[in-house]
Amino acid sequence: MNRCVRRVAVHPRVLVDLMINGTGGIDVVDHALPAGTGYVLSTWDPIGATVWVIVEHESFDPIAEGDVIPEHAAPVFRRRERVSA
Repeated sequence: MNRCVRRVAVHPRVLVDLMINGTGGIDVVDHALPAGTGYVLSTWDPIGATVWVIVEHESFDPIAEGDVIPEHAAPVFRRRERVSA
């Protein structure tokens, strides 16, 4: 079975939502995940000290079972500047 998955170096569902929409005071400025991206699972790589979040979206190229999951560049975040009243 082929799946349209990618791996992103970060942390589970909360960060997937953040990568799609940003959140109050924080914007995704580069490498955002597409709207509708689903969380599949996460794995720990002790050698690289990285949490890999596996996500799925129909726009990703399908890969065959057993193939190495391609990496999606980690989203880049920027904190919005506070505007004084």
